[in-house]
Amino acid sequence: MIDFPDNLKNWIEIVKNLLAILAGLIAAIWAYTKFFVERGLLPGVQFNIELGTVGTQDEKYIVELLVHLNNVGPSTLVAKNLSIEVCCMDADDYPGLFWIKDKKVGNDPKLFDNEKKHLCGRVNFENKLFVDLPKELWGNESEKEDQDGIPIIKHETFVQPGVDQVYTFATAVPNTTTYIRVCSSFLYKPRHSLLQRIIIFVTRPTGLIKHSLKNIKKPHTCERIFKL
Repeated sequence: MIDFPDNLKNWIEIVKNLLAILAGLIAAIWAYTKFFVERGLLPGVQFNIELGTVGTQDEKYIVELLVHLNNVGPSTLVAKNLSIEVCCMDADDYPGLFWIKDKKVGNDPKLFDNEKKHLCGRVNFENKLFVDLPKELWGNESEKEDQDGIPIIKHETFVQPGVDQVYTFATAVPNTTTYIRVCSSFLYKPRHSLLQRIIIFVTRPTGLIKHSLKNIKKPHTCERIFKL
C-alpha cells in the first residue's frame, strides 16, 4: 500500500531544495553580472588633458600636451586609437560660434554654419593645427572610426587599475596664439570571454546590465581650452 502523505512530503522537500539551488544560482549570476561583467565592460576612466608651455623658439611656442588616462575602475583598461587634435585662436581672430546651418542667434554677424549639431553654440577655433593628414597615420581608414586628429600612439595601450597613465605629445604653435583648443579621444578595446558574452546576452533583456556592447564602439572624448 502506497503512503501518499510520505511521498508528497518527499516531493515537497525535493522541490524546496531545487528552488533553493535555483535561487542561489540566480543570486550568483546577479552578483557576477553586476560586480564583474558590467564593471568590466567600460572601465572607469578619468580622462584629462594638461598643457605645459616649454618656451619659444623661432616665432613658435613649444608646448607639451599631457593626456591622462586615470583608471579608477577595478579592471584593466585596454584602449586603442588614442588621438589628439589642436586648434588655435590668434589675437586678431574673432571668437565666432558654431551654429546650425541657416540659423541665426541675436545680431552676431560672425556665426559660422556647421551641420554637426553637437558643436552648436561652441566657440570656433578656425586655425586647425593638423590638416590634410595622410591616411597612413592610421594604417587604414577603417581604423579611424569617426575620430579626428593625429594618433598619439598607433598600437593598443593598457592601464592597470589605480594607475594614472600619462601620454606626452610635444608640438609647436605660432607665437601669436592666445588660446588653444585641445581634444583627445580613444576607443575601448573590449576583450570578453565566451562565458561573459553569454551572460551579457542573457541578462541584458532583464535589465541587469544597463548598457550594451554598442556603447563601447563610440569614442571616449575629452576637450580642454588653454590660454597661452
